[in-house]
Amino acid sequence: MRYILCCQLNQSINQYQKEIAQQIANKFGLQAPFSLIMPAHIVLKYDFELNEQQLPLIKAILTNIQQQCKASLLSLRNIKYASSQSIYQQVILSESALQLYFNLRDQLKAIKSIEWYAFENPQPYFNCKLVEGCVTQRIFEILNHVKPRIKYLEVALDNIILLSTASYNTTSPKWEPIFSCELTKT
Repeated sequence: MRYILCCQLNQSINQYQKEIAQQIANKFGLQAPFSLIMPAHIVLKYDFELNEQQLPLIKAILTNIQQQCKASLLSLRNIKYASSQSIYQQVILSESALQLYFNLRDQLKAIKSIEWYAFENPQPYFNCKLVEGCVTQRIFEILNHVKPRIKYLEVALDNIILLSTASYNTTSPKWEPIFSCELTKT
């Protein structure tokens, strides 16, 4: 089974994503809305493999983080793109959110079988996918259209959700939440 850890963002961010997708569809004659695999989120740990015996370790780590950390601020900023079909918005973590992330990462690294990607170390880059499924040959044109319409938003890192999929090697894996912890708001 493959897993990821993420912070699901609030409903207003999901609405914002839908508005951006609709603007792109209207301007470029594309089908809308662009399907996102899951609601607006920030990935805290990219996909990794676990066996059933290791699952309680992850749940214990998340419970520990929940007891140690409070909700923290995130800022959605400039537009970035990471692939020829998706547009991402850069996410800046506040100092407390960054400390929460490093705390989580350090505890996860105790589970030796969890693999880490180069972009997760030492200073990770965070982003939020705005739209997916853009037409490859028009990505730069779409990107230039979207950039001036981007809102800078402040949101809370106030939850951590463990999601799993059995269909990882498909083009659209279906991620299901299996455990979550809410962080106390300050």
